[in-house]
Amino acid sequence: MDQRPNIDTLFCPRSIAVVGVSKKEKSVGRSVFSNILFGGYTGILYPVNPKYVSILGVKCNPDIIAVPDPIDLVVNIVSPEITPNLNWLPAEIWEHHKKQAAIENYIKELKYDYSLNKY
Repeated sequence: MDQRPNIDTLFCPRSIAVVGVSKKEKSVGRSVFSNILFGGYTGILYPVNPKYVSILGVKCNPDIIAVPDPIDLVVNIVSPEITPNLNWLPAEIWEHHKKQAAIENYIKELKYDYSLNKY
């Protein structure tokens, strides 16, 4: 008998909740949501944001608990500080991301301070 975990829901989810979806046209939340919605996904899509009633014609849920059906995959657009219960990435990865952003900002400051051209 095969003891490996079933990861079908990761690669072929029947339902996806997008947490942090937005109506702002160039926002990450809206881009991710519209790409899933109009990109050929055939499952059920749940936008989640307490600020909106609907987004792109799809009823918006105020929080993840309000989603009426089981969710196979959650795409979390907001930071872990705002949604700590949805922070599924290990803390080390999140810390690495913050350190990487700090390093990138430092490099940008150096470029500005020393009038360096684009690298």
